[in-house]
Amino acid sequence: MVLFALASLVGALALHFKFGGSSFLPSADAGIVAIEVRTPPSSSLEYARLKVEAAAALARTLPETVATNSYVNPGGGRIYVDIGKSTKRQRSAIAIGSELRSLAARLVGAEYVVLDDLNNGAQKPVQIRFTGTDTRRLLEITNRFMDRLRQVPGAVDVGLSEQDPQAEMKIELDRGLANTLGISANDAAQALRVAFAGVEAGDWVDPTGETRDVSIRLHPDDRVDASNIERLPIAVSAAT
Repeated sequence: MVLFALASLVGALALHFKFGGSSFLPSADAGIVAIEVRTPPSSSLEYARLKVEAAAALARTLPETVATNSYVNPGGGRIYVDIGKSTKRQRSAIAIGSELRSLAARLVGAEYVVLDDLNNGAQKPVQIRFTGTDTRRLLEITNRFMDRLRQVPGAVDVGLSEQDPQAEMKIELDRGLANTLGISANDAAQALRVAFAGVEAGDWVDPTGETRDVSIRLHPDDRVDASNIERLPIAVSAAT
């Protein structure tokens, strides 16, 4: 019985070593691979749409691609690539993901991560978390660790989950001076609304006869210059 048990154990280990692989979880081929796209901080939605579409167009060049489905957000987006059933193609999802990863390396202007196994959802199979109270020190340690991790054979798509903060402009109203000049907080807010969100100025009938709303706001280059914001005119509602 002991010899039979040992022989069964050795046989099971041999079968697992040959067919089971050595990954943390069994690889699954569900017929779908994903491409995660992350754009730089403060990127516009249109910029993210262009980068997502560039990755989707690249995925459609693969012979196994049946269809692509993508969604966009201000931070980037994600593309789901339908590669069909595993019984109807010659390559596995891992092989297709490897080629897609090499193709995505040609794209610039965003970070592209290919997920060839969605067994655990659309996330990387190995994640390492760092915690601490000093954010700058924590980021320094994390970057050093990622540099070492990139040297590990087989490690791909090594990246940081935390994104750099978006560029912001903080505007403080001198309420004492504003009250002296008869300027309310709402007056100042309306001036800023014209600069950033825009304000409707009327409508326009295009050559096809369709009526379109017209809004006015500052040019994107002017909205990031503090000196331009300081010179915005403020319409005072309580004065002539």
